Amino acid sequence: IPSLVGKDNCILAPYKFVGTLQLANSGDQIWNANLNDQNSDEFNKLASLVTSSLTDAFVNASFSTDDFFVQLLMFSLVSNSARKKRQAVSNIYTSAQFVINIANSSIKVDELNKILNDYNDSSTWYSLLPYGQILLVSQPPHVNNSTNLCNYPQIHKCDETTSTCVQTQHQTSCQCNVGFIAGAFTCRDINECAINSTKYCPETGVCENTIGSYKCKCNTGQYWDDNTTMCSDDGCSTSPCQHDGVCYALEDPHNFACRCGYGWEGEMCQNEDSEANRMKVAVICVSVILGVCCLVLLIILLVICIRQRRSGSDWTLENDSYTNSRYSEAEHLPRAKIVHRPGTDTAENGQGSAYERLDYNQMNDKQSVFGRHSPTPNARTDGKNVYHNRAFDNDVGERL
Repeated sequence: IPSLVGKDNCILAPYKFVGTLQLANSGDQIWNANLNDQNSDEFNKLASLVTSSLTDAFVNASFSTDDFFVQLLMFSLVSNSARKKRQAVSNIYTSAQFVINIANSSIKVDELNKILNDYNDSSTWYSLLPYGQILLVSQPPHVNNSTNLCNYPQIHKCDETTSTCVQTQHQTSCQCNVGFIAGAFTCRDINECAINSTKYCPETGVCENTIGSYKCKCNTGQYWDDNTTMCSDDGCSTSPCQHDGVCYALEDPHNFACRCGYGWEGEMCQNEDSEANRMKVAVICVSVILGVCCLVLLIILLVICIRQRRSGSDWTLENDSYTNSRYSEAEHLPRAKIVHRPGTDTAENGQGSAYERLDYNQMNDKQSVFGRHSPTPNARTDGKNVYHNRAFDNDVGERL
């Protein structure tokens, strides 16, 4: 991208020469921190004085202002130490760096330095000397033949994102980076995905344009490599984690990390964890002991239950709920007593034998067989002998 100079009309001035001069430490030339800021009033005021003085030097040499242009690059603080009459003297001054843009391709560095030196033909350059609108010290302004112009963004004006400065002798140009194409005065981005997404991303066909490049969506286990513009296998693609370890790809896709399962350790879970094994053995031992204790306790409970069941199997009147309920309903009946009489076999709670041998047909509803009501008179007896409990007779009961 060429430089354009001129006041009324833009003129190509592709040839650039960088030079320096030393300002005396007086007036507006005294150094201050604001001279580092190109937007400050101090910088702009002193820069105007310097460029005007240099322009006057070239105009004095019959140069047209349409053929050149002076631009100030920066100011810097310089300190020189000198010895005068056995005393150390420190000289502090402001140094100015400038560039002269010229359209004439045939001009040489020596010619430029002669023009700058002849503007003040004084033979003594080691004292303070007026130079146009500024005051110089030590030496006249001069340009350098070996300056790298690409070190000064103010000169080449190349956008480092889209282009790269290239110097050829005293000229500069901006070469577009890969992924950009040259426009009128700038480099613009190339949209590769709009051109042919399947060409640039043949595996998945999913393309995403970026500034100066593009990237493709990769399959699982792969990552996009900007250097090769290809999908490459990440560190987990070969399943490096052993013993069921889980692999994780790191920020650097070539590296990986393994999360090991219980009982394993190491970079790839290749080593047994001795501490985990000891804990495992301890857990097994405790489990066995607890299991044995539970089994013994269960056996003891079973034995106790069996013994209680056996001890409660003997029938007693108190434990028989049916009999107790029968007797509880008959508490209002008179208590039978044994009556001893000759010729009887059994007596119960009475005075003498209360039982007599009778035929079954002679029994009424008060007759009983051992205290239980007999069947109805029509019941079949088959000649069996029953006993008449006299204790339940009304006359005997009253007498008893």
